[in-house]
Amino acid sequence: MTPFVFGAASKSELGWRLLAAIDSGRLKDYLPDGEEDTRLFWRQVEACAYEVRPGPGKLLAWGVDDPRTHDDLLLSLALVGALDDLDWRPRRAQGRGERRVTSDGRRATACPERGEGSDERRTERVGRGGGVRAGGIPGRG
Repeated sequence: MTPFVFGAASKSELGWRLLAAIDSGRLKDYLPDGEEDTRLFWRQVEACAYEVRPGPGKLLAWGVDDPRTHDDLLLSLALVGALDDLDWRPRRAQGRGERRVTSDGRRATACPERGEGSDERRTERVGRGGGVRAGGIPGRG
């Protein structure tokens, strides 16, 4: 999930992107199929009003004013434009080692420098002042 913060500027950008996708032919939607959610979507499209505000930002104020119609489905479609900002390259997860808690409340972490499956472990205990003390690794006290 990717968070999106709605504000005048961000909603304006969504509106401009939606219009660009429509005008360029990048956005295609299916014809009405008689389903209730499809009819609601097209009612929202028909009820949508907009205004380009004066000023250097040319903010696009848009939405559905009728409280019985809302514009949630239309906004969902517009949010597709925000996907262009995401990095879609494949990602590879990288772990930080096995983590577990010992019976006396210490966290035990496998030492990656000792190799996977090593019996040597680094343990840490949170002190009263909120600091962390290291133990169990020679030379680290």
